[in-house]
Parts: sequence; C-alpha cells; structure tokens
Amino acid sequence: MDFSGPGDLVLLRKLRADNRPLILPRGAFAWRDSSTYHLDLRLNSALRPQVRHHLQRTERKLKREVGELQLVEVGDEDKEKWLEEWAHHMQVRYPKAPLLSARHLPIVTKWLLGASLDPWIKLFVLRAGCRPLAWALCYEWRNVFYLFSPIMSSDPNLAKYGPGKLLTHHLICRARARGLLTFDFLQGQHDYKLQWQPQEVPLMSCFVPLNRRGALATRLFSLRKC
Repeated sequence: MDFSGPGDLVLLRKLRADNRPLILPRGAFAWRDSSTYHLDLRLNSALRPQVRHHLQRTERKLKREVGELQLVEVGDEDKEKWLEEWAHHMQVRYPKAPLLSARHLPIVTKWLLGASLDPWIKLFVLRAGCRPLAWALCYEWRNVFYLFSPIMSSDPNLAKYGPGKLLTHHLICRARARGLLTFDFLQGQHDYKLQWQPQEVPLMSCFVPLNRRGALATRLFSLRKC
C-alpha cells in the first residue's frame, strides 16, 4: 500500500475489522468508529416471529385496502423516471439532512444515467397496486447484496403500513431466492436492522502519518481517544 502524496497524514475509513489485518506503517493509529450488519442468507430466516406475523398481517391489509404488494426491479427503460421519483421523495422526506450529499448525488446520477445500467447496480420500487411505497438503490457484488440507499414514500397514508420493513423483507427474500450468500445492511446502527438478528461487524478508521507533523497529530489524537 502506497501512502506517498501531499499532506501530513492519511485517514482510512470503514475498514472491515474481520478482514485480514492491514500492514500499516509504524506510528499509525486505528480505532473502531462504527458498525455494519450482515445477514447470512445460507441460514434459515432469522426474522423475529412477532415481526414476521406483523408483516404478514400488514401485507394482507395492504392488499385489501390499496392493492397487491410487488417488488419490481427497474431496467434501463424506466431508470430516469425512477431516479426522478426517488430523488423527489428523498428531498421531501429528508429536507434538512438528505441521504446523499450534494457531492455524492451527481456521482449516483452518473451511475444511473449512463448508456446502460451496470449489472451490479440494482434499482427497486415496492408497489401496492399501482402506488409506490418505497424505492431502493442497491448493488450486488461477489454474492453479496448491499442495501445502499432506501427511501420511503412521503405519503402519510402509506407511512402507516411501515413500508421500510416491507421493503427490507422483500429485498432479503429476493437476495436469498437469487442464491446470494450475504445481505449487507451497510453502515449505521439503526434499530430496524436488528429485527432480522444479523451479525454486527465493526468498522475501523485509521490515521497513517506521512511525516513528523502527521505523526505528532496522530499521537495527540490517539491520546485523546484513549
């Protein structure tokens, strides 16, 4: 690993603690700063029984009051419309703290509006009848399904059905049906993830000093963290 370049130190973030340890230069300092949650899809569903029953009741109620529930994967022909609706509801639902920063949104837009969708990018919409309940930008890589950016409808008449749980449940079922091995909820210790009783995996951050000034800053930071 080459750490040469301008600056006094390098910050490495979101390092998987269960991966092979990195061989870091002398003076580097690593610490745990967050977690991610993984679900082993080779095992039987770990969904809590009371949650499973609640989801089944909710689906029956939705079918009766709104329409049949269906998870749809969006292709190239519908991606622009999907992005428009997804971005709109993201801004309405999170006006003060959007899920994607102004720096990241153009990158995601470029992913989606290229000549064709890359095979690892997955766009979903969960519908009840013809009404969208939720959207999700996900990706698949090496037998792992990553739940990158889900967004719920801002319609208060639909929020009462708990679309987030329904969306996650249907995505997990789809990933398992496709023979994928792992469902990665990605970073964030949100309570809803625990309903599936996943494995918690620590994520580490690390300062790597590049010169004496960086080494001093790293040392002061490590003393403050201890």
